[in-house]
Amino acid sequence: MWGSTAGSSNGVACGGRCKKKIIFSCVLIQNLLACLIFVSLIFLPLSTPCIDHNILITRFSSWFGIHGSILNWFKSYLTSRSFRVKCDKDFSSEHISSCGVPQGSVLGPLLFVMYTTPLSTLISSLSLNHHR
Repeated sequence: MWGSTAGSSNGVACGGRCKKKIIFSCVLIQNLLACLIFVSLIFLPLSTPCIDHNILITRFSSWFGIHGSILNWFKSYLTSRSFRVKCDKDFSSEHISSCGVPQGSVLGPLLFVMYTTPLSTLISSLSLNHHR
């Protein structure tokens, strides 16, 4: 398969089988990199605190055609939410949340799916099979 040759600049001659293996290796590496991108994109936002309100609201209109009073309702639902942290008997001061969805809410899973919907397009563009 590999042979030394004086006319080659790298000293290696590559036949048809070798080229197929190199192409196969390149495709394998491309698929592995695509999988790494996919895994990092899936597991980074799995924690709902990572859901950016502005991105989600933009997706409502650009991906799902939600506008007007319904979009305003979602904005109201997501923005100006506050939280405190309890440690033993003590509470932290109140903070405004700029990301995430209310934990335990009925809408939480739906909002997460809407937030991650563009991943399907990305995965398809990499010619990977995935569940839709």
